[in-house]
Amino acid sequence: MLLLMAMREYHITLKNEMHIALNSNNNRLIASVIGIVLLLIAGSLIYVFTGKGVVMAEHAVIVSFTYGTTDLSPLFELEEKLEAAIAAAQAGEFDGNEVSADGSEGSLYMYGPDADRLFDVIKPVLVQSPFMVGASVTKRYGPPEDGVREVTLHLEVPADMRVEEGLDADTCYNKGLDAYRDQRYRDSLAYFNNALELKPNDSEAFYSRAMVKSILKDTAGALRDYDKAIALDPKYRQAYGNRGAEKDEQGDYDGAIKDYNKAIELAPDSPVAYFNRGNTKYRKGDKKGACADWNKAKELGDETAQERLDRYCR
Repeated sequence: MLLLMAMREYHITLKNEMHIALNSNNNRLIASVIGIVLLLIAGSLIYVFTGKGVVMAEHAVIVSFTYGTTDLSPLFELEEKLEAAIAAAQAGEFDGNEVSADGSEGSLYMYGPDADRLFDVIKPVLVQSPFMVGASVTKRYGPPEDGVREVTLHLEVPADMRVEEGLDADTCYNKGLDAYRDQRYRDSLAYFNNALELKPNDSEAFYSRAMVKSILKDTAGALRDYDKAIALDPKYRQAYGNRGAEKDEQGDYDGAIKDYNKAIELAPDSPVAYFNRGNTKYRKGDKKGACADWNKAKELGDETAQERLDRYCR
């Protein structure tokens, strides 16, 4: 794991010198005072000193999630909201994150005196982030020691993202499409979620939800939904093409080309897969192959291919 923000460290700073005048009459009293001071210093290891006083910070909330991109800007935006919510509620503090070098997964770390209250504060913030739905949350009720009680749960779709009751799967799907066209992407996601709860083997709903997740920067979720759409319908040409585009964005050029090859196999007269495969080949360093694909896309009616040919193939 690539550590992007430093984990918690407790710093105890003492004065370099302490001068105590001892005499035969107060040795026992001084020794007692020193003992108490040492106990207080040791006890302070479980405290965090903030501008608002002393906050016990033995409890922890750790959120583990699938991310799927090296673009960390959506994650940083979420962290700012978490910090603000925790500070406003005086529930503890946000400590940092760990994200894998390829951006595939990560964890968030938060500490406070009451894990349950801390989770209640951050949950409304977490569920508004698409890549957090389904994340694993561990509440730890004490320091990281053997025998300390822990509870693990998974974030679910929040109530305000669920659609009205009584709709059938097809109605939810159509409403999802309408919301997508209106650029109401979170509403669209909610409708597609509901459609899939009612009709879990609908390849088109998985495909459509994948497009929404892609717009919402949930790349890993989009790829999973394209995978599911293809598993349900192995001849779903558009799903291969879109999955190829997602893989290209992540730098998986070989995987993208493989998906474009399949899309072309299923629909050899469609220019889009040729055009996109040309883009990927060019990024991979195969200029000759890229120009051949753009030429083919042009022959099949893709007018934008000429721009690529003029710019890169002369």
